[in-house]
Amino acid sequence: MTLRFRKSVKIMPGVRLNFNKNSTSLSFGVPGARMSVNTKGDIYRSVGIPGTGIYDVERVSGKARARAKAGIPEVPENLPPIEIFEGEVGTPVTLGLFAKKYERDFDVAVNAFTVDMLKNYETVYPEHALTARAFTVTLLMSKSENFDEGMAVASEIWGKRHELMENDLWLRYSKHVRLTTPIAPGIVLRSVWSMKALGLIYSEGLQAQKKFKEALEVLGQIQQDVIVHVASCEIQIQAGMFDEVIKSTDEIENTDDASTILLIFRGIALREKGALDAAIEVFKLARAKKDRSEVILNKALFERAQAYEKLGKKAMARKDYEKILATDGSYDGVAEKLKDLPST
Repeated sequence: MTLRFRKSVKIMPGVRLNFNKNSTSLSFGVPGARMSVNTKGDIYRSVGIPGTGIYDVERVSGKARARAKAGIPEVPENLPPIEIFEGEVGTPVTLGLFAKKYERDFDVAVNAFTVDMLKNYETVYPEHALTARAFTVTLLMSKSENFDEGMAVASEIWGKRHELMENDLWLRYSKHVRLTTPIAPGIVLRSVWSMKALGLIYSEGLQAQKKFKEALEVLGQIQQDVIVHVASCEIQIQAGMFDEVIKSTDEIENTDDASTILLIFRGIALREKGALDAAIEVFKLARAKKDRSEVILNKALFERAQAYEKLGKKAMARKDYEKILATDGSYDGVAEKLKDLPST
């Protein structure tokens, strides 16, 4: 049994923010059947009895090193990792006695939850092909060799999202799929398989491809809220749009985890613009509330340490990096940073 850290905050009906200790995740599936891929390249299938808490978890692929030997490319940088989601499952769809054949066949395909089954359904029922493809997006994007195909499907679905929302199969089954979509370090959006979730996943994929302008355009078409704000700022940081980040976070206060990560983004933008002292003060504000997610607090330390380095305060930088090691000895990049700094 593996103990996991997760903090969950309800922000609206059916939507939660989840904060994980070591990583964020995107998981997908239907009641009683889920697929997942972790950051080591392992692919799992989880099958269980909805409502009972009883699950059988089976690894159905080798690890990343086996993939490398086979010549399979790695998942693109920044692609959200996918792992088994432990928690409640939705109520299964109940087909009526007089359900039509296309409904029964779709029920079989979506519960099998494989690309082959869903593609076969597309061939047999072209009038419902769009809905079947919508359920293949996460399956395809979870594998590096199918990532480009998954992005093509996501692009098609996003362009036809209004048409999809009128399909009876989509309306019936999408509410039973649970998604956990990484938004920024330490922040994950949990929701049903909705158009907002699709937009966030699609923008994450565009971000992984470094198509920052396109990713921001997709986010601009989603109902604006704190989640979209966080996702947009992260992309703007990667795109070097520091002025935009500073402007949009001008009046942010440290009230919750989401506002804390926005403060960190503001600090990064100020640092990269050369306002180092101002950046350090913002990182201090981000760490002022010690009950924030450990992932986020360590992110603030890591970014502040780099500001200290730019100021020539190497001892202060080293101190921040070592504080991270006190709670997370495997934090990415810390060991390399400490090698280049003198011991105190």
